[in-house]
Amino acid sequence: MGWGPIKRDRADIEFSHAIRTRDRWTCQVCSREFPEGSQSLHCSHFFGRRMEGTRFDPENCDSLCSACHLKYGDKNRKETVFVDGMPVTGDGIYRQWKINRLGKEAFDRLEVRAHSYHKKDRAMALLEVRAFAAEVGAGFSGGILGGRTRQRRRK
Repeated sequence: MGWGPIKRDRADIEFSHAIRTRDRWTCQVCSREFPEGSQSLHCSHFFGRRMEGTRFDPENCDSLCSACHLKYGDKNRKETVFVDGMPVTGDGIYRQWKINRLGKEAFDRLEVRAHSYHKKDRAMALLEVRAFAAEVGAGFSGGILGGRTRQRRRK
C-alpha cells in the first residue's frame, strides 16, 4: 500500500531517539528494557508518519519492541468483524490501548490533529524535535546523531 517506504530525515532520526529516551528505552506494552541505541526498540507512530500533523507529536508516538510493534501494527488499529454477515468496524487492540493511555478526550484531539492539513516544514520540525529532545534529556552532541552522519572521502 502507498508509494513505497517513507524516507527518514534528520528530524525523524532525532525524534525517534528522543521518544525512546523519554520512555527510558523500555517497551511501553510489555515493559521489556533495551540498551540505549538498540534497533529492536521502535518509535511507533499511532497515526502513521505520512500524517504530517502528528509525525513529530510526542502524544502520537510510543516506544514498542519489534514484537509488540508487529502485534499492534496497522491491522490492529481498527478491526472489522462480521455480525449476521454484515461488516462492523470497531476499535482494534492498538487503538484501545492508545485511548486507555491518553484518555478519550486527548485521543480525540490527537485524531483531529492527525487528519488536519499541515504543510511539510522540515526546518521547523527539526527545531521542535530538538526542543523536545532537550526536554527529555536526549542530547545529540556526538556519536551517530551529532554532526555529519557520513564521512566524506578525501582525495
